Amino acid sequence: MTTPPQRRSKRPTLTPQRPRPRPSNHRTKPRALHNAETLGVEYLIWQGQIWSLARYEEGWHLYKGGMHDPNDVTGGHYAHAHITVKEGNRYP
Repeated sequence: MTTPPQRRSKRPTLTPQRPRPRPSNHRTKPRALHNAETLGVEYLIWQGQIWSLARYEEGWHLYKGGMHDPNDVTGGHYAHAHITVKEGNRYP
C-alpha cells in the first residue's frame, strides 16, 4: 500500500516578495495620539508600550502589564491597540 501524497495548503505562503500586510493599528495609533485631546484619549497601550495624555511630555514607556502579562501577545497588546477614552466621551 502506498502513502497518499500530502495535500498542499491553499493558503498563500508569506515570502519576502509577498510581505505580511500591516495591521490597521499602524494607522490608528498616530491618529489617536495626534487627536488625543479632541478624542478624549486617556491612554494607549500598543506593542508593549504605554502612552498617556497625563504624562504627555514623557512620551512612550515600557508597559509593565498591570494585571496582564506584558510578554504575552495579547497582554502586551502586540496583536491589537488598547485605547482608553474619558468616560462620557463620544467619538465624532
